[in-house]
Amino acid sequence: MLKSDNDVVKYDIPHLKNSFMLANVIGSETCREVVAAAETMGFTPDDAIGGSATTLTSVLAHNFYWMSDETFCTALFDRIKDFLPQEINGYQIRSINRRFRTYRYVPGALYRVNFVYLDPRYMADHGIASH
Repeated sequence: MLKSDNDVVKYDIPHLKNSFMLANVIGSETCREVVAAAETMGFTPDDAIGGSATTLTSVLAHNFYWMSDETFCTALFDRIKDFLPQEINGYQIRSINRRFRTYRYVPGALYRVNFVYLDPRYMADHGIASH
């Protein structure tokens, strides 16, 4: 299911304490299956929902939300768990969020650095700036 042609590789992110990126987590066949499912279901423009930006043409990517099934999510977690901290703020890491967002980037779109959400208290305690 998640078989990758390569081993998972962890890259630390400089200047951002306790941050990293994992590469080669999902194999190319699985990626193609996710893209095909998203294209079948349809991508949605990531439009603003309030304020003055609602009158503008979206400069954001199109996205597709999906809830992974437990089998997929468990296999994914098993593949990456050795790269994750075993606990955060005294809480043991036991799984990952099953809600995924898949993006399709479109010409002329604006892309910004995207960080996974961290609890503001955790960020403050660990010197991570909020942007």
